[in-house]
Amino acid sequence: ELGTPLVGRGRRRLKLTEAGELAFQFYQDRCAQQEAFLSQIRELQSLNTGKISIAVGEAFISERFSDTLQSYMQRYPGISVGVSVSSTNEVVRMISDDDAHFGMIFDTSRDPKVSSRVHLPQPMKVVVHRSHPLAGKKLVELSELGQYTVGLLDGAYRIRQIIEQSEQEQGIFFTPHLATSSLALLRGFINSGSGVSLLPDLVVGEELAAGRFVAIPTDSATLNSTQISLV
Repeated sequence: ELGTPLVGRGRRRLKLTEAGELAFQFYQDRCAQQEAFLSQIRELQSLNTGKISIAVGEAFISERFSDTLQSYMQRYPGISVGVSVSSTNEVVRMISDDDAHFGMIFDTSRDPKVSSRVHLPQPMKVVVHRSHPLAGKKLVELSELGQYTVGLLDGAYRIRQIIEQSEQEQGIFFTPHLATSSLALLRGFINSGSGVSLLPDLVVGEELAAGRFVAIPTDSATLNSTQISLV
């Protein structure tokens, strides 16, 4: 098929021609490449090497998330992990376009091409510092918040979009004293003692565990039914 002889006859035995030597080297290289490929597949199957791309909302970035990630990376040192922090809509887009293997979002996916694997209840609550006048209440009506200094995430967050939905349902509209895209700034606002916000527990889990913040349920069915999803 090559149009040139690969084997020539020597005095006592057959030997490879120059073309034959090249063909033999090519065959060896192909075998080595195939073995390397199969080895990589076997390693991926056994979770020894590879790359995982994760997309999450900023609300999920916490000490617990970091600890879990570090534990996984120590267990599987051959796996490289990429983490993208984006809005819920962007996380869903990344999953839909195969830019990430899986993601975690607040609420559920509305993209028919992206399925939710796990749902966990994560109601939104009124979050205040433990010294705030609302801290001792068992339930807060949304209409009460108008008399307090309110800080909210901006409209790019699904959290804010759900709050706006609950406002429309109850016929009330917040005029936040602080609107921000920074969760760190919002935590600082609450920590001042006078600030009030509406957030799920996962955003302020460390502060709740330490007893600095208090999370109080509301009278909103919409806020009480929110959840987080693995997509």
